[in-house]
Amino acid sequence: MKAIRRMLAACLLVAGASAQAAFPERPITLVVPYAPGGSADALARVVAVRVGMKLGTSVIVDNRPGASGTIGAGFAAKAAPDGYTVLYDATPYSINPHLFARMPYAATALQPLALVALAPNIVIVRADSPLKSIKDLADKAKAEPGKDQLRVGR
Repeated sequence: MKAIRRMLAACLLVAGASAQAAFPERPITLVVPYAPGGSADALARVVAVRVGMKLGTSVIVDNRPGASGTIGAGFAAKAAPDGYTVLYDATPYSINPHLFARMPYAATALQPLALVALAPNIVIVRADSPLKSIKDLADKAKAEPGKDQLRVGR
């Protein structure tokens, strides 16, 4: 609930900076840089409904998947800074600048508004693997630098 309030406040502040008409006067676009059907998309749709109800307008979920989220993030970064285009992103947003030599937007082009959810991640190995912990995996990686530790089908 706090995340939704922060998102609303940020949209209102951005819109108020250019205050010509009452915000919102048209639908808001919530860009999701992932394919429909996943957890980010599902959570974004819940946020869109709640924000739309609070603001009395439609919040349209616009899925723009590809390139580990950079296509959607680039679209949002290039949108007018008027509060009508908001990006719903996840961990890749913070990782991508370290993975890609060139990004389709400047690192400072977007500003975080709210933490919406925390999602656990897990690492799984075969039951007969000698790796029984993350420490085991880290130790193996240190013992064999440069070797692909996560290759499938070994």
